[in-house]
Amino acid sequence: MGMNSVSLPVVEEARVSEGTDCNHKIRDLLGNLHWQLAVPLSALSDIAQVQEADLVRVMNGTLELNVLQFSRIAQHFNFSLESFASSRIDLGTLASNLSGNHATIPEQYAIGARSQMRAIRNIANFIRSNHGLAALNVFTRHFQISQTALADPDRPVNAFLVEDSLSLVRSWGHGVDHIVDIGKASTEVARGSVFAKTLALYSNPKLMFEHYIAEHIRLVEGNNIYRISHISDTECIFTSENNPELLDIFSGKSIGGRNRCHYRSGALAAATRYIGLPDAEVTETQCIHLGDRLCEFHVNYQWAEFIWRRQSI
Repeated sequence: MGMNSVSLPVVEEARVSEGTDCNHKIRDLLGNLHWQLAVPLSALSDIAQVQEADLVRVMNGTLELNVLQFSRIAQHFNFSLESFASSRIDLGTLASNLSGNHATIPEQYAIGARSQMRAIRNIANFIRSNHGLAALNVFTRHFQISQTALADPDRPVNAFLVEDSLSLVRSWGHGVDHIVDIGKASTEVARGSVFAKTLALYSNPKLMFEHYIAEHIRLVEGNNIYRISHISDTECIFTSENNPELLDIFSGKSIGGRNRCHYRSGALAAATRYIGLPDAEVTETQCIHLGDRLCEFHVNYQWAEFIWRRQSI
């Protein structure tokens, strides 16, 4: 699907299902905001633009908020209607935001954190560049992540935030090629980082990929164990397995998902840019998320090698 045909849920009314279950969730959330987080009823009624007496009736189950009224609450407390409908609201993050700490991220994305916020900033940049600020607002509210939380590129997050962010982009109609392109754009976000400066020291593609996979990938993520099975002047084949420590933390759940593999393919393909050479070609021939024992990537940098040799003459 082309970029122009992508439809975005900037207007989220359709994402909230109607019926008793949704009304029950609204009552629970209002109760949590009032009783647990000490938000006064007068403040909630002002935010929703309803009478305080009517808000009490909503909480008692004798009246319903309409979507517009509840949207105002969602906007004010920085969550999306879609995340609310799927019961993904993190009260701890809401509480931190209310206390003035806007750097908190939901606990589900903070545990087992072996990725970096740099990847999320990269995805956010793609959304803003292609769809504008309104879509970026949907993205940040969906994950309850403020601009303050996004500010530190080296901040640890887990691989599931990366995967879920890419899945949201896919749900807007983007295809695999777009996810690969986002991965390629990671070279821009990494500029100036220790990782980028380290890779730039290598003189040719073989050396760069050999040290990238064997050593330096740990500078940007620790979700997987990487092993090179073959390397030559023109190609590198390596495997990626789940980090056993993270399997313990996540009760055996495989780390990340298929979209993160597409993202990694893009990042690998563009790694030659760190040494001023054309992109490599990357094919994932096995994938844990498709039932294989491990992920296997074939990286073909024959063209980059050719250009490097010509430049070296």
